[in-house]
Parts: sequence; structure tokens; C-alpha cells
Amino acid sequence: MIVKGRCRSNGVQLAGYLISEKNDSVEVLDIRGTVAAQLTPIGLRDALNEMDAIGGLAQGEKNIFHAVINPNDLDRMSRDDWQVAITKTEEALGLTGQPRVIVSHTYQGKQHLHIAWSRVDVEKEKLISDSFCNLKMVQAAREIEQERGLFRTPDRNKNQRATALNKILKTEKHEVENHPAGTRFIKSPQNQRRQEKEKFSLERSGKSSRDVKRDIATAWHQSNTGEEFRDKLERRGFRLVRGRRGAVVMDESGVIHSPARYIEDAKVPDINAKCADVLNQLPTEEQARHHGRKTMLSPRQAQRMVKEKLAFEMANDRTTDQMHGKPEPF
Repeated sequence: MIVKGRCRSNGVQLAGYLISEKNDSVEVLDIRGTVAAQLTPIGLRDALNEMDAIGGLAQGEKNIFHAVINPNDLDRMSRDDWQVAITKTEEALGLTGQPRVIVSHTYQGKQHLHIAWSRVDVEKEKLISDSFCNLKMVQAAREIEQERGLFRTPDRNKNQRATALNKILKTEKHEVENHPAGTRFIKSPQNQRRQEKEKFSLERSGKSSRDVKRDIATAWHQSNTGEEFRDKLERRGFRLVRGRRGAVVMDESGVIHSPARYIEDAKVPDINAKCADVLNQLPTEEQARHHGRKTMLSPRQAQRMVKEKLAFEMANDRTTDQMHGKPEPF
């Protein structure tokens, strides 16, 4: 399952997008917390227009949070599944009880939901914070998958990093809350990010970022030609490969490092000038990364193949129409 979204303004424009005719079907499932309550395109537009008007109470322009809940192609979502997904997402974003609208889109036979909440806290007359909203939505998606037994969407590196960073933030908060009275210590965000970067570097390649910097800089200063630079890097477990802007360094796990970031007295043109003797002989990033490996489909390609196979099977299955009923209002 993928849950993503962002803050925005101009509710009328959002209403136009939500009821556009590019989808196979559009249905307004729920409107809450506004005077407009008709589950029609006009009611949707009026409700979002009200949210814009309420936004005048708070300082800030982006008074609406628009999120999309998109399940895996292989999942068959029941009404309870959708309800749990909505509730989990709403709680994760801190928008429980806020005025909202829910719209169901069906595109190429697959259903997904759009939800728009008002971010305005009427009592405090300010916007509800959207800090770490991407992290919160990723975590909500993982919780929904686990609780409802849905297919898990493969994490990307940034999502894995966000999850680990959130654990550190929770640990820091716990330490501050339980620290002896009379003392205060809160690590700066810069230190937290630095520690997290070191942690991921160790997990990814077995070397800290400091070790990576030392190895690359040492190989650079001890070489006079590109061939020597390449040989000295290989002795330290790195490969010199050809990137988009010239020579770059790849570690054993396939992660790319720009030498210019680790060598204080050298820029990209300096590195390319030294490596000119071997630059055309270097493998590209993709060639180096997949050398000696079995050719595999990407997750997106594999998902597309499964989707096409499933669509073919469903097209020849007479019971398909009985499996999918019209979505009910929440």
C-alpha cells in the first residue's frame, strides 16, 4: 500500500481535480465537519470552499492536507480495510476529528481514495503541524498492511532511513522525558542526522563515512594517474566507474560516492582530468552494479506483469462482477 500526500491551498481547484472525468468512476463517499454535507460534486466543492474560508483564521496559506491511499494491485480491499486505512492515516497525521472529504476514484478497474482534511485548529486559530508527514504516512502504510494482512510495498532507501530516524527521535524524546529533574539535554537535529548517516553507512557498506572519506582521499593523494587511482581504490574495496559527470567511486554494496565530496582540494574537473587516461575504459554505474549478477525484473516491472496476468484472468472469470460491489459511504 502507498500512502502519500502534501499540504496545499485552493480547495476549489482541488475539487475540480477530484471530480475530473479522466477516471472510470468518481464517487464522494464522505463529507464531515462542514455545513455542506451532500455527497455530490457540488457538495464536495462547497465543503472544500468552506475549508478555504476557515483557513483565514490561521496564519498560513496551505490550510488543506490532501492524501491518497493506493493499495497494491493484488489486494482486494473490503469496506473495513478502507476504514482502517483512513483511520490509521488520519491518526498518524494528527488530523483526527478535523473536517474532511473522502472521494473514491476507480481508474482502469482499480480503486483508490483521496482524502482532504482541514489543517486549521479552530480553538487555537493556527494550522496543525505537518512535520515529518511523509515519514508518518509511510509508517501508517506499514501498520495498515500488517494489521489487515495486505501485500507489503517494498521500502525505498529514503523510507528505510525515515523509519530509522523516527526510532532515534522517539528514543531521544523518551530520554528527555525521563531524565532527572533540573537538567535538560536535547541533541541537535544536526547531530541526529549525522549519527543516522553513520549508522546507515555502516549497515550499507560496513564502513563509516569517515572511513570512506579517508580511503578515497588517501587513494587520490597517493596516485598520479587515473590508472593508479583506480588500482589503489580497488585495494581498498572500491571501484572506479563512469558516472554522468565523469569518474565516480562505487563501494562493494553498489553505492555511488562522488570523490569531490571527500577530497578537499579537488573538484569534479580535477578528478576527470586525472582519470582521463582510463575514463573511456571504465564501466558505467549500471554495468558495474549488475556485473556478475542475474538479470532481474525491477519491482515495478514485476508488478506490471502480475497486474496484466491478473487482468487477463479476471476478464475470463464470470464471477468477477460478483466480487466487486459498489463502494459504500463511510
